[in-house]
This record gives sequence, C-alpha cells and structure tokens, in this order.
Amino acid sequence: MNPALTVGEIAHLKTAHTGQPGHIDGLCYSANHGDQIARGFITVDVVDECSDVEGFEPDYTPANLTYPYFAEGGGGSGIAIVDNRLWGDVVYVDYNNNSVQGSEAVSLWADPAEFTGSNAFTFYGRHSGNDGRDERVPLPYLWDQRFLNGGAFAGGADLIVFQQPANFVSSAISCLDEPSWWPQETSVTTLDEDAHNLEIFPDNIFDLVTQRVSIGELAPSYNFGWVQIDAGQRQMWVQPSLSGLGRFSAGFNGFPVEFLCDKTPPVN
Repeated sequence: MNPALTVGEIAHLKTAHTGQPGHIDGLCYSANHGDQIARGFITVDVVDECSDVEGFEPDYTPANLTYPYFAEGGGGSGIAIVDNRLWGDVVYVDYNNNSVQGSEAVSLWADPAEFTGSNAFTFYGRHSGNDGRDERVPLPYLWDQRFLNGGAFAGGADLIVFQQPANFVSSAISCLDEPSWWPQETSVTTLDEDAHNLEIFPDNIFDLVTQRVSIGELAPSYNFGWVQIDAGQRQMWVQPSLSGLGRFSAGFNGFPVEFLCDKTPPVN
C-alpha cells in the first residue's frame, strides 16, 4: 500500500476489529468477544483512477456522501465505476482443528440500467438514502441451507453470516453505548431431513453485521436437516462451513431463496 500505514494506524485497525477502544480515537467499532479475533468484512470496487487518498483514509468511502466515490451515480467525478471485472475467493484457516474452508468471494455486479434510481435497493444504498448512486445489485434476504452436524462431520457445522443493518449507517460509538440498530432480529427455523419437526429459534441469534454461529449453538433436536434464515428487508449472505475434527473440511455458499431487487427499502 502506498503510502504505507503507520504503526498507530495498524494498531487502530486491530483494536477497531476486535471490539476494543480504537487506538486513535478511543471509540468502539465492533463487538468485543474477548478472544482477540478480528471480525468484519471487506468490500472491493473497480476504479478508473487513483483517488490521491490511498492509505488510511476512512472518510473516503461509499459512506461519505460529500466525497464523490461513485463515478456514474455520484455525478460523474467519482472513482468507482460499473465495470464488472473482479472475481476472487476467501479461505478460512482453522489451526485448532487442522482444517481449512474456502469458497468464492461474493460477486456484486453493477448495472446502471437495472440498479439505479431513487427508492430502490442497491448494495450500498443505506449510505445514500437509497438514491441508487452505487448501481450495484443488493444481496438476498432469505436463505436455506442444509446442515450436517454429526457422524463424519463431528467437528460441527458453522454458519458464517453477513447482514446489513437496514438503512442505519454504522459509525464509531462510545464503548459504553450500543449501536442504534442492535440487536438485529432474524427469523431462524430448522427442519429435519424428512422435512418434519419444525423448530423455531430466538430471533436475536444473528444480531450483528458479521458473525459465525455453529449449529451446535442453535441445538436443534436432530443432527441432520436444513435451516432457513430470514433477514426481512435486510441484505444477507450465508456461507456454511463443515469440519471433520482435523480430518477434512468443506466450505461453500448457501442457497439464496428470495431477493430484494423488486422490493422497496424500509423507512426508518
């Protein structure tokens, strides 16, 4: 990265993603789980030029409406464009269980003809009052996923879940306070492999923006079945992860069922 991050900026990123008071401003950016594991998510956009603000510049992001981040929807002077050129993957390394899971990165295609205009869902829309400036497809909100939580997969099944907090724009807060959008309420139900024995779980299980929750924590009365997660009108992505106690593991994307492309964003 040019310019390179300073020692203080690196320390700030570490504290901000582990739920500790930020090294620079003393504010909190995430939940503190007490394990020093960094949690969060990364977005990557295609740009057509250097912004001259590379490096540690948290103000120059899609959330800052005074900076023209998006070239088309932002008035033609931004840096992020709608060329769909990116692809990639993500790998989770679990040293404790001698396992690795991987899957493709989430692809968010841009299309000015489809994802634009006011009062329409787009991926970054919550930052700009859903005015369509980012012109990027929204994530689904309803997911189904089969789970295996026993037998050969005795290491367990985890659900890695990302969900946006509706129209609320996240910002750093005092470490004594809680975000205005927390806790998020998400409908979670399971069925066994014969599509019987419906079980309903508390709606605050997936209450953060990013989290990893094991099927064992849900504790359904069966080890094999499927789970449905409904985020209502919040964008969500689900990645299951299966582990066989150091022998083998698998990771993949979940199954999206319902999308937000034809929905109207909620009003806070």
